[in-house]
Amino acid sequence: MKPALSFLEQPGRRVLAGGLLLLVAMLIGTASLMWLEFRRTELRDRQQLELLASVMEAHVSQIFNNGKLALDSVANNLQQESNTPAQLQAQFSHRIQGLPFLRSIAIVNPQGLVLASTNAADRGGKVDLQRLTTAPVQDERVVIGPWVSGRNLAQDARLAPVPAQLGFIPMVRLVQFSPTVSVLLVAQINPDALATYQQQLTDTTPPGT
Repeated sequence: MKPALSFLEQPGRRVLAGGLLLLVAMLIGTASLMWLEFRRTELRDRQQLELLASVMEAHVSQIFNNGKLALDSVANNLQQESNTPAQLQAQFSHRIQGLPFLRSIAIVNPQGLVLASTNAADRGGKVDLQRLTTAPVQDERVVIGPWVSGRNLAQDARLAPVPAQLGFIPMVRLVQFSPTVSVLLVAQINPDALATYQQQLTDTTPPGT
């Protein structure tokens, strides 16, 4: 009789071999269940991240769309009504009360002089228009500019140091009164409004997502 067969014919060793086979089967089954659970968790986390990204994107789009609507409304008022800078500033201040994502709205002439603004620190100041947009501002199209360092529109971070995280996103719209007379409307989007909302969303997601 072969040694392997004689080993299995011994009762105690048959029990041991059966136990080992059962243990191996249990280990394989446990590993398979763990792998399936890992894949399910990974899929669930991916779906949650995709949903989170979609909600964040929708919120950002809503903010910039509302900013555009605000600038369009102000532009229409400027073209239809004749108001003093003080009256315009009062109207602007009232308008942005319901738009917490806007830090300020200002009227700037083509030379960069701030004619009116909801921010008193900007009134009469000078703005480097090239820092606000990378594309030309034409017709009635609202242009969204890059991140600009500084809190105020007329503040030049290149001349005075400001915290690295302090800045705004400009939205610029041309208002053409005649072929030779025009002004720019500039809205400052407060990035904190975006960051706060995104932080609230991430705080509600399960740990480890």
